[in-house]
Amino acid sequence: ADRYWNIDPHRSNELADAIIEIGIAQNDIWVRALGMMAKGDAVKFLGSQQTAWDLLEEAANLFTSIGDEVGWARTWIGRLFFAAQLNRLPEVIAHVERARDIFARNGEMLRLMRLEMTLGTVNWQAENHVSAESHYKHALSVALALGKSTETEARGIYNNLGLIAQSRGDPNNALDYFDRAARLAHEHGEESAELICRLNMATSRRQLGQFRQALALLHEIRPRYLSIRGSDTQIRSDMADCLMALNRFEEADALYGQARHAWLAEDVRLYAARAALLQAMAEAGLGDAAGARALLNQAEAEFSGLKNSGLSALVQLRRGQLALREREPAQALAHARESASRFDAEGQVHLRAEASLLEADALLGMGDTAGAGKALVLTLQCARACASPALLYSAH
Repeated sequence: ADRYWNIDPHRSNELADAIIEIGIAQNDIWVRALGMMAKGDAVKFLGSQQTAWDLLEEAANLFTSIGDEVGWARTWIGRLFFAAQLNRLPEVIAHVERARDIFARNGEMLRLMRLEMTLGTVNWQAENHVSAESHYKHALSVALALGKSTETEARGIYNNLGLIAQSRGDPNNALDYFDRAARLAHEHGEESAELICRLNMATSRRQLGQFRQALALLHEIRPRYLSIRGSDTQIRSDMADCLMALNRFEEADALYGQARHAWLAEDVRLYAARAALLQAMAEAGLGDAAGARALLNQAEAEFSGLKNSGLSALVQLRRGQLALREREPAQALAHARESASRFDAEGQVHLRAEASLLEADALLGMGDTAGAGKALVLTLQCARACASPALLYSAH
């Protein structure tokens, strides 16, 4: 069943149901628990995150009832995947250390690799990029040591390392990672995973300032993505990013709103909060400062509830940009400096460049040309490091 997660999650769900039925028919608790775990893992790709959690918890209880500690530990890999979105991350982390010890003691290197992969994903979603990269590289070393049998997992790790490269403002290196991932996905017939890699390539194109090319790629991907994944919410959000860069604020605002409501309906609160943050800037572009502030407040409350300090720093940056639009340079400067320290700590070069540019604009608004000049020098250094044409243009 797990082999079909990235090929056809609906088929994975059907196979999981078949395993459960076999377990019930044979009165075999272990087989039933295995099917329940497989179903929980499949549902996280298809439906409610809470439903997936409940299925995995039921599987864990069944494994515990027959003394299978490895089975119990395996359920925490799946739950870790979406714990942050259900605001249950502290609870999960407390159990993950025990799960890691169980895998190591039992020589379950494949499970240990998957646990490290998921820890990488959780840290990446929380904008803890240094920790995420460390977990992913540890997982990759295990995957490469295990050989051809873990090429599917290696594909996922390459893709995620590409996402980290993107977040650090290194689109060229990200494209290389995504290319490796896409080739492995194609070789193994993982059409859904291949589409995700191409979706990420579109993001790298955006980072390189190739917005029209990225938008064209997203239009091309969208029908197949919707057919396979059952939702095109992520595509809509990414298309809105391109439209924002092309100053097509009204279209971007509509798409961000659609994405936000879709993610809320699916209990994907972290992504919904991100969409609120992005929609705020679209509304700012339309001149609706009150609407933008309301969305920023929603996003900040959600990130705080999820204990996501990395994205809270991004809210501060956007607050500063909004303050600058409203001719409040002192407020803009405070927000820029507050967010910059976090971006420095996480090596987020692109966002650090944005913060420096905001600082320069705020200082110019306050009449401090010398301070603005220093901030612009740093902006140019960061913009060159992350190869961002838009930031280079703005700084010059």
